[in-house]
Amino acid sequence: MYTRTAAAAAAAIGAAAAATPKVAAVAAIAAAVYLQAATTATTAIAETTAATIAAATAAAIAAAATAAAAAATAAAADIYKDKT
Repeated sequence: MYTRTAAAAAAAIGAAAAATPKVAAVAAIAAAVYLQAATTATTAIAETTAATIAAATAAAIAAAATAAAAAATAAAADIYKDKT
């Protein structure tokens, strides 16, 4: 039933669009606006994801640098301890 209703509605819209060029133009504009909104939303999600990945990568690099500095400090302390 819902399929028939949707098909009937689509047919009615198509008939109205064919009969009235202004309706067809408005439908085309509405479709373009919808497509632009969907594209913008997808782009925003992609940008947010990229920013999240970049932040996580920067945090991982900072953690690795901190660990390397701690290891170097510990090694220097061992060398100093062995010499004293």
